[in-house]
Amino acid sequence: GADDEVIARGEAVLLTFTRISKDVFPAATEAALNMSAAMGTDLQSSIIQVGKALNDPIQGASALRRVGVQLTDQQEVQIQKFMAVNDIASAQKIILNELAVEFGGVAEAMGNTTVGAANKLQVAWGNLLEISGERTAEQWKGVNEVLTDQINLQIRAQEIRRVPRLQLRGR
Repeated sequence: GADDEVIARGEAVLLTFTRISKDVFPAATEAALNMSAAMGTDLQSSIIQVGKALNDPIQGASALRRVGVQLTDQQEVQIQKFMAVNDIASAQKIILNELAVEFGGVAEAMGNTTVGAANKLQVAWGNLLEISGERTAEQWKGVNEVLTDQINLQIRAQEIRRVPRLQLRGR
């Protein structure tokens, strides 16, 4: 899972795009989270890409194409028609729908993998240390060392078990 502070900083940047309404804001944030997870980019970059696309949907369609998001010709014509009558919300909806088709649910799905679980643990641990304060954080340092030692022991045990299998395959 993404750190709440990282998301908050991303949302603060998204707020700078003045044509993104409060109704579109949650979907824009979710689209950026999913896009970031799918493309392996930092959230800030995805926030800026989605923000620019929604702030100026005609130019945004072209910018999204450059990073691999494929709007159809029909979708681009619809965006142009909506913008011609100053219906930015409908133009934004087309972009958000396409982002949902291409990236929808990726951030949550990645959070449910083994790597995602490890990332969630890392974020939770960091948050715990942050709210515990400096004095309590020192006390957690010992717990951290014990956990790290146990994890490293498990890694070594797995590596030892793997060696005989690899040697047998080589014969």
